[in-house]
Amino acid sequence: MILTITTEQIPQSRQLIEELDRIKNEGVNIEIRRKAKSNILLLEDLLKEEEIRKDLKIETGTKSEGLLSQTQKELQILLENEQFHKDQIEISDDEWLEMKKELEKEEKGTAEQIEEIQQQKIKIYRIIVSAFVGTNGDNKRKKAIEVGIIDILLRTFTTLPLDRISPYHAWTFFEITYTNAEVNSLLIKKKALPSIFRLLDHKDISIVNRSVISIRNILSSSNSSFTDTHPQFEEVEACGGIDKLFEIFKRNVSKYSKDNASFCIALLFRTKQIEKEIIAHLISLSFSLDESLRQLAKQRLIELSQNKENKEEIEKRGYILPEDQ
Repeated sequence: MILTITTEQIPQSRQLIEELDRIKNEGVNIEIRRKAKSNILLLEDLLKEEEIRKDLKIETGTKSEGLLSQTQKELQILLENEQFHKDQIEISDDEWLEMKKELEKEEKGTAEQIEEIQQQKIKIYRIIVSAFVGTNGDNKRKKAIEVGIIDILLRTFTTLPLDRISPYHAWTFFEITYTNAEVNSLLIKKKALPSIFRLLDHKDISIVNRSVISIRNILSSSNSSFTDTHPQFEEVEACGGIDKLFEIFKRNVSKYSKDNASFCIALLFRTKQIEKEIIAHLISLSFSLDESLRQLAKQRLIELSQNKENKEEIEKRGYILPEDQ
């Protein structure tokens, strides 16, 4: 049986951190442990905010509640996947086609029948996500694209009302993007970016977070020289994606989404002048205790410094760029 954790079972953020810490240290594979670590950082950020609010006698608002709810949802997905990962999942060609058929099934009938169809689809997405982790994960991602799973997801993102799109949809898409440049190039050919940008308007923070990191993964996969304009700049601009990224950055829905929105913006503007607040945020991240954030921020600053105005702004803030770029 799939292991699940409900809000009632883990109601407090401290307990969430303890459970995530267990997965970080004991998770069945490195990707599960990595995801647990990222959620610990997000929750610790939330706790700091709550402590500040208490010191200032400010009532905890919906933002904190939303972050806690998001982490609970993501913890549930992590635990479910951890249970799946105890046995390596292999999917045959016939099984891929059968899952595609189930995911394409129209949701109609009585309320109970619709609920049954939806739950079956969620179960399939859980299986797909679990199959990506471990041996031959990238080959399975390519298979998911080739058989049309990605087309179903993109159609879902484009046509369904946002309130009918679940964290499992966003997590499955995220897992497909967590791969190499070759696989992500297939997503670029599928014109996936406009569809995923729509999810940035979702009310569920966990879906927004997964969507932003998915966008970052796709944009990062470009094999073009960073001295050139990013090849997806016009596509993103045409679908209003640049404005949405700036909105996510400025709304500060969560540190996770803000950081990754800044990386996306920097990737897109790597040869163009960029807003000063993005540069300031990247500089702050370049001193992060998290090594991955620190290295990503440094690389984005190097790329942005190709633009004269950006370089002047970076150096004006006392940041020392490498001499050989």
